[in-house]
Amino acid sequence: MMYFDADGYTWAQARTLCESLPGDTVLAKIDDADEFALAQPLFVGTPYDEVWFGANDFTTARVWMWTDGTPVTYFSWKTGEPNNTNDNCLVFDLDRSGNYDDRTCSDRTSYLCSRY
Repeated sequence: MMYFDADGYTWAQARTLCESLPGDTVLAKIDDADEFALAQPLFVGTPYDEVWFGANDFTTARVWMWTDGTPVTYFSWKTGEPNNTNDNCLVFDLDRSGNYDDRTCSDRTSYLCSRY
């Protein structure tokens, strides 16, 4: 199950909102190309150019981990990304490429939750 919210929140706010939903709901964890493809149609109509996913590189720069502590194994980076060690949170870039980008976690954008 996936839940998409088009309102703008920081990465930490989005994580908290996802975890407040019923069940084992987290800021989205995308494990493979099939899940990535299933998520994309949910983003139609968002006022933002990006959507928060649940990965970060807080512990070690460019070592991306999901909020449950497991490593990210599926990547679909935009060309030239990740490019900034100060951008520690993962977004799905809707406007330019339809791929992952690293962003400053205090930015505000839409977010996607998933339940496992």
